[in-house]
Amino acid sequence: LAQVALELSQRFGRERQAVADQSLVVERVRRELASVRQNASEIQEQVASLRSHVTDGTCLLCGHDHGTLEELLLAIERRLGQNEALLQVSEQWTQASNKLEELKESQRLIGEQLQQVVLEKTESAGVRAALLRERAAFDATLATVGLQFSDGLSVQLDALIAQAKGAQEQVSAALEVARQA
Repeated sequence: LAQVALELSQRFGRERQAVADQSLVVERVRRELASVRQNASEIQEQVASLRSHVTDGTCLLCGHDHGTLEELLLAIERRLGQNEALLQVSEQWTQASNKLEELKESQRLIGEQLQQVVLEKTESAGVRAALLRERAAFDATLATVGLQFSDGLSVQLDALIAQAKGAQEQVSAALEVARQA
């Protein structure tokens, strides 16, 4: 159990670091997403304003001559296509957030496993202590009759039984002699 607890503790530490690292990634992507959203919003406002004032191919924002009104509007549409970056960053944020949640769940499960192992380890220590107390009491009881708890206990008990039988036979023989006399 000590080895399992150590391994789970190390794994928990690695998961905690992974959660911290992923939290940083999620925060970075969140900031990027906010920046891209702000830029997209500004572009939308500028395009709306620009369309209402455009009469030829010259951009009122930068002064570039696109030739025709249609070319200018195509350039504006291409610029609006940069909103795709917003979608990509948004997808990255979603993926990073999902991964963070998975890591947090994994960390939670490892924490629960670690708590369970620590609980089992504590319970095992209590059981071991109780068994040691029982053995000490058993040793003390055996010592009162001259025995010692060991692998040779059965040999000791056989010798004690043989002595008791020998003593019983002697007493029986002495009683028989006393009866006949």
